[in-house]
Amino acid sequence: MNNFERKPKDMLTIEVTSMCNVKCVWCFMQTFNKIEKHHMSLNTFKNLIETNKDYIKENFVIAPFFRGEPLLNPDFWNMCKILKENEIDNVGVHSNFSMDIDIQALVETNIPIVVNIGGITKGVHEKVMINSNFEKVVSNLKKVYKANKMVHVKMNCTKYNVHQNKDLIDFVVSLGGTPNCVDEYTTTCPVPSHCTKEELEYYFNNVVSEDVLPFLRFNYSGSGGEMKTKPLIPRCNHLCDAIYYNGNYTICCQDQYGDLVVGNVFKSSIEKIRNSSEYKEAVRCGKNRMHKICGECC
Repeated sequence: MNNFERKPKDMLTIEVTSMCNVKCVWCFMQTFNKIEKHHMSLNTFKNLIETNKDYIKENFVIAPFFRGEPLLNPDFWNMCKILKENEIDNVGVHSNFSMDIDIQALVETNIPIVVNIGGITKGVHEKVMINSNFEKVVSNLKKVYKANKMVHVKMNCTKYNVHQNKDLIDFVVSLGGTPNCVDEYTTTCPVPSHCTKEELEYYFNNVVSEDVLPFLRFNYSGSGGEMKTKPLIPRCNHLCDAIYYNGNYTICCQDQYGDLVVGNVFKSSIEKIRNSSEYKEAVRCGKNRMHKICGECC
């Protein structure tokens, strides 16, 4: 499972929170505090779903996850219940698992979860995923596996953890999981067109080395803050609609700063936004990688 399990519908991601408790070395948005910190309230989420539920059910599966750590929202599990009550498919979230988790709610909700792990030892994990708590992650994984909830685990390879990638399956099995719980992932550079020289230098200093090359989604050239990335496969991998906590609607789940916003769901229905000429033109340009943020995106 290299991403959320897709069904014969489009995927719509909803930002239940823009907050994150961890600063991963590949994520300059959170590392450099470039994202405003807000939760979406339970009532706001409920109104969004119920106002658009017929259109959503016909056209989408939902991933309640965009930019932030979803399990930080205190109403997250109730939001999942709202999706279930409205018979809307919930394809799950990615989480760092570095917080107290309501294991019973997690098991009862039974949504797919992919856990990001920075390494299989405390030192490596916490160097890659700064502010994470390795013991907490391990404890949570043991608890969910003991409860027979087979969450998936993935490692984004960096210069600090790539040597542990080969042992990830054995590590997950030792916690109570199975080999099938481990996902293979490639490493990207999120929205490089938005990176400052400082941010690019930080990324390449902490992520890229010769050992990581087989895991990268891109080629690169230059040095320091003048690095340039070029996707190995020049196609759009991220063109799925997303809703920010404030209702803004974008055509791209990699649109970190709202460059491609085409409407607001608190002012207009999702159906009306998607039928607008602005939306259709934005999608056309996205499919052809014509937007500024598309150029180096991988």
